[in-house]
Amino acid sequence: MCNAEAPSVEEVATKFAGKVDVYGVAWYGDAASYQGFVDKHHVTFPTLMDQTGDLYAHFQVPGQPAWVFVGADGKAKVHVGTMEKADVTAALDGLAT
Repeated sequence: MCNAEAPSVEEVATKFAGKVDVYGVAWYGDAASYQGFVDKHHVTFPTLMDQTGDLYAHFQVPGQPAWVFVGADGKAKVHVGTMEKADVTAALDGLAT
């Protein structure tokens, strides 16, 4: 998630709280700069660092920004690049049903 997307992601994560789990994952940078990003954008959903790139490798994500949507069946859909709030909402709507 980037600076431009952070407010929309926070809004969508709040909307779907209790229906789907939203996590922010950072691959590049250090913990202090990531925490600064989280604080700046008032991110309330869980976030973690993937400094080894293991999580990105598992889902075959080549870089940031990217989205991974995992359904109840365990199947993952990967979207590389930014997403508009309406697109994220639609993707999460599909998971919440």
